[in-house]
Amino acid sequence: MPPNYRIAEISDLIAGHKLTKDQEDYLTTLAELTSIYEENNVPHFPQLEPHETIADNIVHWATLRVPQLPYR
Repeated sequence: MPPNYRIAEISDLIAGHKLTKDQEDYLTTLAELTSIYEENNVPHFPQLEPHETIADNIVHWATLRVPQLPYR
């Protein structure tokens, strides 16, 4: 697992809680470093309009199998 996933987990766990000043500094630094890492290492995909997203994925969605519930 790439290191940024673990960092995101840690950030998510401590965000929103009452933090000490040191913890706030840690969370801010973690967020900034994660942002820099993602800007340099994660591919950027173009933003699509909703109808474009549907059109691009409709073939995939059409091939998904929905589990059948047993009849009673």
